[in-house]
Amino acid sequence: MPTGNRYYESDLLIAWSVFIQSIDTLKHRFGQAARAGIVLLSMSLFFASLLGAQTVPSPPSPSAPLSEPSAASAAVSPSDPGDGESKRFPLRIEIIELPRHVQSDSTYPRERTRQRLIWDYYGFEWRLRLPQNIYSYGSILLREPIDLNGIYKKYQLVFLLKPAWVAPLLSVGLADRPAKRSPALADVPLNGRTHTRGEDWTIVMVPLTEFRNAVSIKPDSTPAAEEGADLGRPLDWSCIQEIRLISMGGRTPASEIAVRDLRFQRF
Repeated sequence: MPTGNRYYESDLLIAWSVFIQSIDTLKHRFGQAARAGIVLLSMSLFFASLLGAQTVPSPPSPSAPLSEPSAASAAVSPSDPGDGESKRFPLRIEIIELPRHVQSDSTYPRERTRQRLIWDYYGFEWRLRLPQNIYSYGSILLREPIDLNGIYKKYQLVFLLKPAWVAPLLSVGLADRPAKRSPALADVPLNGRTHTRGEDWTIVMVPLTEFRNAVSIKPDSTPAAEEGADLGRPLDWSCIQEIRLISMGGRTPASEIAVRDLRFQRF
């Protein structure tokens, strides 16, 4: 099939043939004198059309790339997800995605508490078996700290918990790892943090502003004040590096407790 200017030139050749036939008809009807004027007029129209055809752009082929958007259409509007607000305060900050994000994990008491870190098709899952009627916890230490300094008030800790009924028996803790002082832990009870009960999954949401009055801790031990250490100090939000799931000694389930989709999520 003809494309480009050849497509238009083909049409003009057909039109020229029609002109010639019309001229012959008019010659017999009006005589030789009329023919000269008609020829001049026809040739003028033909060449004007030919010149115009050369300026008509060829239709784009199906495989031709699209043109780049103009500067106005390419600009990001203030409400666009790529604006400065979203870049500074992302909607989600993942805590653990890959095995390399974990430096170590620990439990207390070691001889009675069990935990497993699992990665499958759906992502990361944290499974714990906590003893009943005694203080216990499972802990994950991140390889790199998460810096929430100056932005933590805009976020909440969010995760999925199973079974849902165990939430009132647990607390969740965040610990910092400052370079020049002892780490400190702040924990928040999960009682009243969920809207479902039963054996299935439930979602837990805790605003980060509620992690207050952090207590100095010794690594891999129960929270305990160290001599000369700060008591009730704020968390250092520039270096959040540990998360704990804590039982204060209730009747925790004999089966495993599972946690998924750990993240800091913007309000």
